Amino acid sequence: GRECQRSNWKIHKPFCLQHKAKMATLPRDEQKLIFALKDWTFAHSTLLHFAADNLLLPSSDRPDNLLFDTHVFFVQLKETPEGSGELVVIHADAVPLETLSVIPALKGAYESIMEKKKEKIPEYKGTKSSKVLGVTWTLAFCHPALRICPALVTEEGVEICRRRSYNEGWLDHLKYGTLPGSRQFVKPEGEVFSIGPDITDLLAQQAKPRS
Repeated sequence: GRECQRSNWKIHKPFCLQHKAKMATLPRDEQKLIFALKDWTFAHSTLLHFAADNLLLPSSDRPDNLLFDTHVFFVQLKETPEGSGELVVIHADAVPLETLSVIPALKGAYESIMEKKKEKIPEYKGTKSSKVLGVTWTLAFCHPALRICPALVTEEGVEICRRRSYNEGWLDHLKYGTLPGSRQFVKPEGEVFSIGPDITDLLAQQAKPRS
């Protein structure tokens, strides 16, 4: 949030200036795509976390599914039409980390994630009673733009996931925003599609013990 940005500006400032300088060297179309990808991941952050949890964390029917340490959630997007800044999902899946290391366009992401995995995971301030187990890594890729979105994995979060069943329709939810309670965004031409569904209530219902 803004408070965090202000309090940590001295730390972030060199990286922000470096990023700004690098962006200035890129072609205008590529800059536009990078900003479009940033906006897309922000708007769909709830859905991305929902899909990543389904694939990388346990569920009632897959209690031993702990892939967050060895896999990433990879989402491939396409700009349609080209130059429009509008992105659609064309592929998404759990991908082994090692796979990224042999794909030239993703090697930088692999090295960045491996470097961050070496760092000490900070205490999770939101839930004092919950131990941090690791991080789920979501990679949103629309060539040549790439965005890495991390999310902390806590003991409490894993237990919540174990109390709900695996959702086989996670990809459709991600593509079309079909979960209940979704907000609607109207594109300039008038076509309506859903973004950033608020699925907190739905997940809470799934986490309740069945009678």
